[in-house]
Amino acid sequence: KNSVAFNDKVRYNEDGLFNIEYVLKSKCNVYIDYSKCIYFYRTNLESATTVADLFSDRYVQSMTNIENVLSKYISEFQHVEKQIRRRAATISLSRLISLAQKNALNTKKTKELLRDKSTKEGFKALDYSSMDRDKKAFCLVVKMKNFWIITKVLQMRFGKK
Repeated sequence: KNSVAFNDKVRYNEDGLFNIEYVLKSKCNVYIDYSKCIYFYRTNLESATTVADLFSDRYVQSMTNIENVLSKYISEFQHVEKQIRRRAATISLSRLISLAQKNALNTKKTKELLRDKSTKEGFKALDYSSMDRDKKAFCLVVKMKNFWIITKVLQMRFGKK
């Protein structure tokens, strides 16, 4: 009825994009403040997201396509822009963790990622009030682009031993 369908240009997180479009085009919505809820996350080690190369052209293009679709809704729904920015912070953090897991933080990719406009905007849009002290501190270090501290923290937490 509202022309909501899976986007064939999106290879990763296509289900999330579908859900967002569905909610934005529906006539009746219920908003849940997730910061007040308990969230259970199940990791599937064979999912496309888990095994994806978060720096591949295919992944980057997929994330760009999602952002392009969501940007159509910004004028209609003001909260969408903030969510797009927060999503950018989440993606950037996932990419940093991916580099740490591959012991590849001391690369040009890490510095490029920290200097990226969407990363900067994403970390500015985060809601720090619901974060614990460690997350707030890490986000502050990312915002300050302190490459050395970011590298050490990520290596300790996510690096291969």
